[in-house]
Amino acid sequence: MEIQYGNYSGIYAIRTKLNNRFYIGSAVNLYNRMHTHLTHFKKNCHRNCKMQRFVNKYGIENIYFECLELCEKENLIKREQFYIDTLNPFYNIAKIAG
Repeated sequence: MEIQYGNYSGIYAIRTKLNNRFYIGSAVNLYNRMHTHLTHFKKNCHRNCKMQRFVNKYGIENIYFECLELCEKENLIKREQFYIDTLNPFYNIAKIAG
């Protein structure tokens, strides 16, 4: 589950292995953001209740992180919105990036 992008910014997906559903997000630091998600899932306090329920039911080993695009910090929201609009992710509760 490691993103090998160090201190890069970009757009990522959290994908489920069992039903091919996913969440789209953006991060100034992809590596740190991934670890924040994992920590919240493990502590059962993730803000996204749909993703948390999946992790609680099927286990954290059934999700994985994928970098969709590296981009400059000033373009993160615009590019995240592009992916939300284009891919219609199941686990995104808010359909507007930000």
